[in-house]
Amino acid sequence: MTLAMTACGRSESRYVKIKGSETVLPIGLKLAEDCGNNPLIPDASVSAGGSGVGIAALLNGNADVAMSSRAIKLEEKIKFAVKNIEPVEVVPAYDVLAVIVHPSNPLDTLTIENLKKIYKNDITRWSEIGGPNRPIVAFNRESSSGTYEFFKQRVLENETFGNLESVGANGELAEKVADNENALGYVGIAYVDEKRVKVLKIYNPDLGRSVPATLGTSLDGTYPLARPLYFYYVRGADSSVVRVLDYLVSPEGQEGVRSTGYAPNPKYYRK
Repeated sequence: MTLAMTACGRSESRYVKIKGSETVLPIGLKLAEDCGNNPLIPDASVSAGGSGVGIAALLNGNADVAMSSRAIKLEEKIKFAVKNIEPVEVVPAYDVLAVIVHPSNPLDTLTIENLKKIYKNDITRWSEIGGPNRPIVAFNRESSSGTYEFFKQRVLENETFGNLESVGANGELAEKVADNENALGYVGIAYVDEKRVKVLKIYNPDLGRSVPATLGTSLDGTYPLARPLYFYYVRGADSSVVRVLDYLVSPEGQEGVRSTGYAPNPKYYRK
C-alpha cells in the first residue's frame, strides 16, 4: 500500500520530492506540513512505497530525497557510483522496532532466539514459549520494506523466513494484530497504539534482563531492535533540497520528529 501527501502552498514545480520508507513516512509527512506552513522553506511532496523503492527513485532521478528505515546497501552504492552520483546520508531520528501482540496475550517478553524460531515456523504455538495453548499467527512485512530487511538481518541472521502472511504497511499490520488474539507482528514505534496492541519487551543477553521498546532505549543502545532512520539525497542537489533537509535537523525540525513518536537525533536535538 502506498500513502501520499502533498503540502499545500507554492507551485508544485518547485516541490522537493521525497519518497520511500513507510516506517519513516510520519517524519516525511510532518516535514511536508512544516514546509507548507513556512514560506522560508521550499514545499515538499511525500509518498511511501518502501525503502528500496525510495532509494531506486533517488538513483533514477524520480525523487530528490529517499526515506529509508535501513542503511543504503553496498550494491545500491555501486549503482550510484556507476552513474557518478554520491548519495549523502542524514539521520534525523531513531526507532525501536516494536514486537506486538494482542492485548489478551499474557506474555510480557520474548528472546531474539524465540522470535527467530517463530518467524522460521520452528515454533508455531504460544504454549511452546510459556503462553496459552493457541497457534501463533505471525505477520511479516513485504520484502520491499526496509523494516523487513532490518528484521531479517537482526533477528533471522539473514536466514529464510517461514511461510507467513506478508502485510504492506505498518498501520495495516498493527490492525491485524489488534484484531487477532493469536497474532504477532513488528512495527515502527510510531505506529503503536497501546490501547489496541501490547508491546513485548525483548531480552538483552548482555544485560541479563528484558528491555522495553521506548525512545530512551532506542538511544542508549539497550533495546536489541533499535535502529536509525535515514534520509538520502545526492551531493550537488538543488539548494531547495538542502534547505528542506537543513530544516529537518534544525531544532524546529527535530521537535517535529519528536512529535511523530520517534526519537530525535541527539546530535541535533536540544530540549
